[in-house]
Amino acid sequence: KLVSLQFDFESMGAYPEGWQEYNNFETATGKLITEQTLFTPAGRQKISKLLIEKRKTLIKSWITEMDTMYNVADDSAWIAENFAACNNKAELDKMSVRKNSIVFYKRYCFPHMARPYDIDLDIELPLKFLLPCLSDTGRKLLQ
Repeated sequence: KLVSLQFDFESMGAYPEGWQEYNNFETATGKLITEQTLFTPAGRQKISKLLIEKRKTLIKSWITEMDTMYNVADDSAWIAENFAACNNKAELDKMSVRKNSIVFYKRYCFPHMARPYDIDLDIELPLKFLLPCLSDTGRKLLQ
């Protein structure tokens, strides 16, 4: 009932920069399906909080690893501030619907010159978990 497409982009200035955009469409009508279509307002709030918490855990673990394995002491405050600012919104609109899950993507938290500090903050949630968060339209499309 849905098709999810990933578009890969690249731009060039002083350095090449790549990124992805994700769009989900209803196959019968071609209508763009967004997080507002799939989830209730309460569901969006619940998912947003969960994504931010899961990402916060990943970030904390990565910062600890960087502190112990790499020489980032000079940048540690800046790294923590950057991650905190990056993780203040869940960005539910960046999602890809899979057969039994939805992946919520998170773009880079750092500019190209500091990209080694970045980590994968994409979160995959099973549809079983997301069922209580679905709108009536979301249930029709995903069940």
